[in-house]
Amino acid sequence: MAPTLKECNLGDGDVDWAAVRQAFADIGYSGSAVTEPEGGDEAYLRDVVKRSELLVLGRG
Repeated sequence: MAPTLKECNLGDGDVDWAAVRQAFADIGYSGSAVTEPEGGDEAYLRDVVKRSELLVLGRG
């Protein structure tokens, strides 16, 4: 049986974001990065943007 996956906020899981960014760089990827929150108030959505810029894009 497949493991049950649980969503969490970016940065709260086990992803090695530095390694992900390096893998993108290694293959020359410069395309889009997308997050797909199911909703939330303005504060939550601003937090998603902040986490995306920091973790996925390496900004911050």
